[in-house]
Amino acid sequence: MKRGAHIVNDVSGLTKEPRFADLCAKYNAGYILMHSQGDPKTMQKNPSYVDLIGEIGSFFEEVIQKLKKKGVQTVIIDPGIGFGKLLSHNLELIANLSHFKKLKVPIMVGASRKAMIGQILDGRPASDRLTGTIAVHYHCLMNGADILRVHDVKEAMDSVKVYNSLRGFSNHLE
Repeated sequence: MKRGAHIVNDVSGLTKEPRFADLCAKYNAGYILMHSQGDPKTMQKNPSYVDLIGEIGSFFEEVIQKLKKKGVQTVIIDPGIGFGKLLSHNLELIANLSHFKKLKVPIMVGASRKAMIGQILDGRPASDRLTGTIAVHYHCLMNGADILRVHDVKEAMDSVKVYNSLRGFSNHLE
């Protein structure tokens, strides 16, 4: 943190390097807790879940508790779109992001240009997934995402501005 790092984005959720909790606590850095199933080299071979939302929710609860006990003040959760998950898993996660709001921590989603979008769009390459990405981001925001990890910053900011304007207008009608 002496060099300016203020957040640790751990794709292993403390499983590969549990000392990240101590590091974040010591330097008052935020910690992004991502869920992934399996090793990065093999995680897409045959991912399976009995209760996707329940299993990931339990994982988050357990690790958040560990992080808080270590003194980590800022925790952000990331359900790990594409990390040990099939297309159906990713779609279920996006549709049920609001389930994780009960954890009372910000939810980050990294779906930008992901393979799931290519699958939906008949094999389209990553370089041609912007429109699909924006659509996924919009649904993530509608379902409870607080933070989006993006590649196309200007386009993402434009879509968030539109989302916030529409959301603000609809809130005035209630």
